[in-house]
Amino acid sequence: MKRVIALIYWTFKKDSKQTTPYLSTVLIVVLLLIMHFFLVFFAFKLPGTILLPIKIDNKKLEIWTNTLLFFIPVLLLFFFVVREKDLKRYIFLDSEIKKGRRILIGYFILLFLALSFFALKSGVDEGTIGAVLRSAQYLQSCI
Repeated sequence: MKRVIALIYWTFKKDSKQTTPYLSTVLIVVLLLIMHFFLVFFAFKLPGTILLPIKIDNKKLEIWTNTLLFFIPVLLLFFFVVREKDLKRYIFLDSEIKKGRRILIGYFILLFLALSFFALKSGVDEGTIGAVLRSAQYLQSCI
């Protein structure tokens, strides 16, 4: 796992426009982990109370609080487990970095498509997307 993270780090480090390769690596890996979490959440139809454990009267404050409670531990854990000096120890050829970049982009696209599919399937199963489609069809018939 560290080798894959190091490859992502070196992908950013070799980019001349990139000024913060370690932070970019952390954010990309955490984003991928969270996307996997949501994929499992939608695929196994887990209850929404897992995502929003804290209930507050102010809906915006509730969303921000739950989001922070979800993201900050993952970010902190990653910062403590994977250090930049550990990532610098790995050496990759330019061909490996190019191949890794292509694989990472392809993996991200496939993960996004799978997440979108299961999120839409979950919305259709709950009836929320069907209601939106029916109201859109009704509006079109009125025009």
